[in-house]
Amino acid sequence: MSDFIPYLVSVEDMMRARDERVQVQNEMLAAAASYPAPTALLSFGMNIPGAVKQTPLIRSGFLFGKERLTELLQREGHAILLPRELRRVSGDTWLCLVGAPPEAVKRLAVSLEDSEALARLFDIDVLDCEGRKLSREDFSLPPRRCLLCEEAAIVCAEAAPTVSRRSFPVAKRCSARPSRAPHPFSPPSKIKRRSPCSTKSTPHRNRDLWTASIPARTRI
Repeated sequence: MSDFIPYLVSVEDMMRARDERVQVQNEMLAAAASYPAPTALLSFGMNIPGAVKQTPLIRSGFLFGKERLTELLQREGHAILLPRELRRVSGDTWLCLVGAPPEAVKRLAVSLEDSEALARLFDIDVLDCEGRKLSREDFSLPPRRCLLCEEAAIVCAEAAPTVSRRSFPVAKRCSARPSRAPHPFSPPSKIKRRSPCSTKSTPHRNRDLWTASIPARTRI
């Protein structure tokens, strides 16, 4: 763990990481033409609130998610092509081309994101060969929820400073205990509107899900 030094990332750090990630994605999309169609681009990282994006626990969560994604892809017989990992102070990213239809890869990604409590912190993007990012809405699925309330995460993200201060302790206690989310490809239920995190404090309804530790096989 000696190589993990707490570092407060800046806006510039995040922008540089984003630009590098986009550049790598473009290079991989260009390389996809060399492989038989269909091919998808998968990008995996962690959604971590607050200014510290790298700790031993976050790294363990990333490795666990990478392992689970690899297992799911191999189980379905999808080839993993040109895997590449970016390890930066702003967070880790694992990218690869997948020899499968983008829609099939997105379904696997959604099933993992909704499978367990730790996966609430997973950020998995799937792009087609044209660079179009597939969304949950493409499959008539409800958006992902905020860590603290039942509001759509994208709504709470508009109040980023407030959300970061309140959700970092929740993310820090992330676990691999199964969540109670419905099966990702069952008919979506009605979304109950709640106050976003930028307003009155909302008790975390699933606090008990964030008290266990990451599986021992992923610890470093």
